[in-house]
Amino acid sequence: MSCIHNEFLISVMLMDKKEFYALLVSNIRKLRKEAGLTQTEIARRLGVRQATYSAMECGRQKIFTDYLPIIAEALGVKISDLFNETVSQSSGTEQWAQDLLRMVDDLSTEEKEAILNIAHMISKKRGLENSSNNKMENKE
Repeated sequence: MSCIHNEFLISVMLMDKKEFYALLVSNIRKLRKEAGLTQTEIARRLGVRQATYSAMECGRQKIFTDYLPIIAEALGVKISDLFNETVSQSSGTEQWAQDLLRMVDDLSTEEKEAILNIAHMISKKRGLENSSNNKMENKE
């Protein structure tokens, strides 16, 4: 189990129901806006009226657990991201970096090195390589 997953489980266990639900609806709203989707678009995927979805997103109506995979898929995230405290606290760029770290966490050492090499090549091409990255390459 990764560190991120353990931290998530601990934080969820320490929340009461109201905090947990408030986090869920806050994250869904934030992620929907970041994805550039309207409430109507999500409502259509769920097979509900926009007013019903709006009530769910505002916390006035409960979100059925059957809806969570559909919402996550529409937003392009994992279901666990809907409950992640860092989504509510971070900007889109920070969330993107966290998502990338989660994906990389599951890769082999060779795959991680390949991604690092690609990042170095892109940085060099764009002139973004800094002195610390140059030192790292010189060691290889």
